[in-house]
Amino acid sequence: QGRPAPAPPAVPRLSDGARTLAKAAELALLDAGSLSGLATKYYADLQALHAACHSRARSQLAQPAVSAGLRRLFLAGLSPGTAEAAVCGALGRYGPIQLAHCFVSPSSRGLDGAPLPLRIATVLFESAVDAANALSDVVSRRLAIADTFAPELAATLDDNSGSFTVEAVTAAVRASSALQAATNARTRARGLQAAAEFAVKQEQEPPAPAERERAPSQPSLGAGREADPTRLFISGMDVDTDEGALHVALSAFGRVESAQILRARDGASLRIGSARMSTAAEATAAIAAAAAGRVRGRAGGNALSLAFDTLGTKASASFAALIEEEEEEDAKP
Repeated sequence: QGRPAPAPPAVPRLSDGARTLAKAAELALLDAGSLSGLATKYYADLQALHAACHSRARSQLAQPAVSAGLRRLFLAGLSPGTAEAAVCGALGRYGPIQLAHCFVSPSSRGLDGAPLPLRIATVLFESAVDAANALSDVVSRRLAIADTFAPELAATLDDNSGSFTVEAVTAAVRASSALQAATNARTRARGLQAAAEFAVKQEQEPPAPAERERAPSQPSLGAGREADPTRLFISGMDVDTDEGALHVALSAFGRVESAQILRARDGASLRIGSARMSTAAEATAAIAAAAAGRVRGRAGGNALSLAFDTLGTKASASFAALIEEEEEEDAKP
């Protein structure tokens, strides 16, 4: 009789946690792909609307009787960050302006946490003649707003109810929201992938003997404390990072239940804080992304350091130590 065939090498079985993270990463990648496709479609619609704006303006100038009496000028393609003052400064020479408004997204935010500009504005002149003259100069490239000329700058006369403006703002909000959702989904997918890889590595590499001897079989929760696997301890923040920016930074990995920066008695940031995500998987994804240096409290700011703080002891101990250090400094003569 021949020797029995050697048994195949054992395939490591992944824990429920690692499988959950891997599945979540897979779903997040699918979401990112779908949302990217949707954003591409919405931005194509927005480009078509921009082209329609040019055609509409030429028609209005060729047949002035059609647009007679229209005092509202719609503008699109403005430079990001263009404010009402710049718009009024460029158009005020045509005549008195009753209203000027630059639109921002109600749902999308930039890296600094501020609402994302939609690069769209509406201007209501007192006179329809003034509005028509301004439109003529935009189309003929005699007028620039914040150094932006046609064809990047588009303009058309709108009815007094602003129906074209409403249509354009709706399309721009839809496109910017889809793009931000796709970006967030990709960031979340990368974080979940890193967290899943980290979990698999930890399971396949058992701790050193000394660590096994020290590790208790069950975590010691302490009297009156309840473990929360969604709680994070945050350090390394810039002194001017606020709760809003922290919330934006962490929202790329899921829903942020709370975000707090710990402060000294005078209100100054201690550059540490705590946050709670909606699930442990989201907290893990944020930690993995931070370990790769991909989480920042604000644009161009320091990379944040994240760690689990299931009992809140890291935040409490760090806060107490910093306050004690502050009191010692105050007590010095």
